[in-house]
Amino acid sequence: MRYMSRPTMWYIVPLIAIATAITMMDVFALHGMTGILNGAEKPNSERKFEVLLWQANAKSELPVDEQWVASLVDRSEKIFTSADDSLNLIVTGKGIEQLRGQMSLEIVYPKGRQLKVGWTKTEYRLRSLLIPLIGNNATVYFRVGNDYSSGPLVNSREGTAQLRQVLIQHNVISGSK
Repeated sequence: MRYMSRPTMWYIVPLIAIATAITMMDVFALHGMTGILNGAEKPNSERKFEVLLWQANAKSELPVDEQWVASLVDRSEKIFTSADDSLNLIVTGKGIEQLRGQMSLEIVYPKGRQLKVGWTKTEYRLRSLLIPLIGNNATVYFRVGNDYSSGPLVNSREGTAQLRQVLIQHNVISGSK
């Protein structure tokens, strides 16, 4: 049996360490822990986001330190993660401008946010969510890169009424809209 020389070991040991690290990443991915490894939200850490309300192409920033705004974000994320369908729709910049011309809620994640859509088992690292607050079914437009993705998700079980109700309760919008 032949032993390796010391210089050869210096090359092989780091390669084994890298292979082990890659294998461990695969194991974590299988257990849904990629968000923690990729720097997404860590357990018990404070979420970082901006919440914007769009009306007639004018935006208002909501106070993110208020508990009701955090609950608005939680409900919006639940609408996204429990979506049950998608639309065959090409989303363009002009289309997003039109949505912002209506009453829409936009949640922006400057550092990204890892969320999984239940029915597709697809995990997204989101940059923002845009939810028009009109109609009964919730349509969620989402951005993972610089542009909003085509094929927005629809949630026919979780509508936008709850989101509008929170905004009405806190006098952000009137009850007549």
